[in-house]
Amino acid sequence: MRSGLRVNSSIEAGWLRSIWLCLENQLGEGCSPSFVAKPMLIFIGFISFLIAGGLVWLQWTRATSLGLYDVPKSHSSHSVTVPSGGGLGLMFGLFAGVSLAVWRTGDSNLLLPFLPLLPVAVVSLVDDFRSLPAVLRLFVQGGAALWVVNLGGNRTLDLAFLGMGASSLLISSILAIGGMLLICNIFNFMDGIDGFAGTQALISGLLLVVFVNDPLVRVWGIGIAGASVGFLLLNWHPAKIFLGDIGSVSLGFALASLPILGSRGQGKEILFWIVVSMWFFLIDGISTLVRRLFEGEKLWKSHRTHFYQRWANSGVRHSTVCLWIHCGGAVLIYIPLGVLFVLGVNVTGRAAVAIVLSLGYFLALRKLVPRRFGVEPVTPNDGNVLERPEVSESIAQE
Repeated sequence: MRSGLRVNSSIEAGWLRSIWLCLENQLGEGCSPSFVAKPMLIFIGFISFLIAGGLVWLQWTRATSLGLYDVPKSHSSHSVTVPSGGGLGLMFGLFAGVSLAVWRTGDSNLLLPFLPLLPVAVVSLVDDFRSLPAVLRLFVQGGAALWVVNLGGNRTLDLAFLGMGASSLLISSILAIGGMLLICNIFNFMDGIDGFAGTQALISGLLLVVFVNDPLVRVWGIGIAGASVGFLLLNWHPAKIFLGDIGSVSLGFALASLPILGSRGQGKEILFWIVVSMWFFLIDGISTLVRRLFEGEKLWKSHRTHFYQRWANSGVRHSTVCLWIHCGGAVLIYIPLGVLFVLGVNVTGRAAVAIVLSLGYFLALRKLVPRRFGVEPVTPNDGNVLERPEVSESIAQE
């Protein structure tokens, strides 16, 4: 019996060691799971955190002079006026971290994603001060996406799944532009409660650092993660400042451009981890868009009928919603997919598993949350006329 136990223990130890060696082999050139192998990445993240945190704090303390506020509306999930535009500080923090990497490595290509990102960020910042037509914003985002595709060249072909666009640069470019527009706007739509989008950016950045073997993507991943933590210090519930379009649209666009601007041959892997990290954003965002389209609602009009919004507006703390979604995703989705990654399962196989896990958890939340928290179902055409429920005491005392 003892011999059997020793054999089983030996097999288990060997299996765990094989996973560890696989991680070291895959991530050794960039970072290890403990982040010890690349202290420079930690430093880049730390600088991004410091700059973003300091600038967001400065924006918060100077909110009156800046005049950038988010006033509660019928579709809002907050009940008091809150300073906005904190994403500007976050973007400067990201720029500082990437610039540090350029200074240390001498690789100016690390700054490449900032070129098409700049017009998107500028238009989004202007939109925070004065509302711009949706057509104008979409035109600028589309032009910037076309710029990304032009910079990426043939790398758009790396994104082909199941043969889609595999033989045509034109088709793959159109799909890439559409995907970038979808992701950056979904990120903006889902920035509706305290800490939600900031935590999403943190998770996306960390997953890219750990699982993608590409210098540009890792630098941007750790920069986004560090800057997001700096922002979350003042955005966690109850939030003292919001991202604004300058933050949410820019973060979504930056993440969406990385699969095209990363190293040749890495596009599918980068895209996979971005989509996986944004599983809830994409499922809730797209399903809500489709439902509103079929109900004849104007898609560019603000509303609060996303599942996460109705959950938060039922009186539950925003932080509770964030933790249920993001922590549950880590345990039930990211960790299993990470194990499959180190065991050598290809992207297509992992994508199939990801679809099952993410849809399963989303549907489980849709089933269990109304029973546990009393979330009301959406009725047709109530997108902009929902009566505000009683706000939680923590928000009212903010």
